Amino acid sequence: MVTGRSRDRNRARCGALGAVLAVLLAGSGPVRAEQELSAARAFDAAGPGDPQPPGPIERWKEPRFSDEVYGLQVDLVPETIPGPYLSAGPPFFHPGQITEGFEIPTGAIWQPQFFVFGTFQTGVQTFDDGEQDVSQWVNRLDVYANLNLSPTERVLLGFRPLDEDGEFSGFQFNPDEGGLDALNGRVRTFFFEGKISSLFPNLERRFGNWTNAYYSIGRQELVVQGGQMIDDTIDLIGLTRPTIFALGGNRATVRTVFGWNYLNRGDNQRQDASMLLGLFGTINYTDTIVDLDAAVVTGSQEGGTGLYVGGSARQTFGEWLHSTFRANGSAALDRSSDAVNTGLLLFAELAVNPRRTRNVLYLNGFWGFQHFTSAARDFDAGGPLGQTGILFAATGLGDFGPALDDSAVRSIGTALGYQMFFAALRQQLVLEAGTRLRTTSPTGAQGAVGFQWEQALLQNFVWTVGGSYTVQESISNGWGLRSALTVQF
Repeated sequence: MVTGRSRDRNRARCGALGAVLAVLLAGSGPVRAEQELSAARAFDAAGPGDPQPPGPIERWKEPRFSDEVYGLQVDLVPETIPGPYLSAGPPFFHPGQITEGFEIPTGAIWQPQFFVFGTFQTGVQTFDDGEQDVSQWVNRLDVYANLNLSPTERVLLGFRPLDEDGEFSGFQFNPDEGGLDALNGRVRTFFFEGKISSLFPNLERRFGNWTNAYYSIGRQELVVQGGQMIDDTIDLIGLTRPTIFALGGNRATVRTVFGWNYLNRGDNQRQDASMLLGLFGTINYTDTIVDLDAAVVTGSQEGGTGLYVGGSARQTFGEWLHSTFRANGSAALDRSSDAVNTGLLLFAELAVNPRRTRNVLYLNGFWGFQHFTSAARDFDAGGPLGQTGILFAATGLGDFGPALDDSAVRSIGTALGYQMFFAALRQQLVLEAGTRLRTTSPTGAQGAVGFQWEQALLQNFVWTVGGSYTVQESISNGWGLRSALTVQF
């Protein structure tokens, strides 16, 4: 689960520092950030010039880390590391003295540091989903102002001034040619987060380890079960208790969340009157990470009260086979609607790193029973099947939707794909084929093929080109083509 620690913020705040550490420690063993995308796990695979990797049995006998000492690779560290374009306070990723800061009434020492970061996306896209033909140029800007007060306390303020409630600024060529205006000043992110023992250092002497908990309050992103249960931005307060040793695991984390406003229901529509109460747990075992989650969303005039439960297990076998299994259920407790309904979604992901390559071969599948709905989904988050593959995933930019229906209502489907890396990982190509069938109707079947090419340009630019073709019953076949440029600053 992600609470307040948004992906954009993590990339800007930790990306450069992580790059330095990775270079300094190059060769000492795999250092990998836990991500849902199987592609990230491919970086530990053997390269074309490496010796033939051992078989599955030998892999279990190998030590986790190499005994060979490489030392610090100082010569490989770049002389200058780019920092944020706008900042104040102590230099960001630059040498210099650390200020003494000041003490606040709670006893904590704050050393303020401010910087701005964000992402700009612009894209031209055209598609025909079998019912409408759309061509448009659309834009999206995510800009954040970050104020670090201490190593654990910070305030994050974020805006998306070029899009609002699923509408994006730009120009539409077809149908209804004309400009698209979604300019707004709405605050999309605004929260304060930190650690109790850091904010109140004197409490640790009195209550000990119980103050080793993290808090977060305000408008922030919340992602649970890989986005299948929850993928939304909500006004909430969260409390996280890490490093709990229970149920035979190496470490467990428990999070409690209460959301009171700015909540979108399972139909991607906002219902500010609804509230969310969630309990989310993660248990780390040696080769498996288990997530157990539950949430209740109260009803409103537009939708009823719903109960949501989910469980997942993520495993790595011998550093070459990666799997994820999820089961998520929803139950309408009073009345059913598009916002909340009763159903079950089973999901499986298998990814393999072919020998002597950095590539990823993956096979994902799902089975939806009855009318499963998510507890909360943002306007541009698409449906709960987005994790299946690029043919099911929302782009988050304009009206360009997935090639295959991303709802989990009485359906079964798969996606088979191959992800290839080139030019020292600065280029990647994904080829994918997928299908979606209705389990209660002989009609409405879909099948599609698609691709996505990404090219890194300079340090801050990524060019993306994607396309798909869909064969579908009952309506005309569909197709789509898009080109987008992403700028990170």
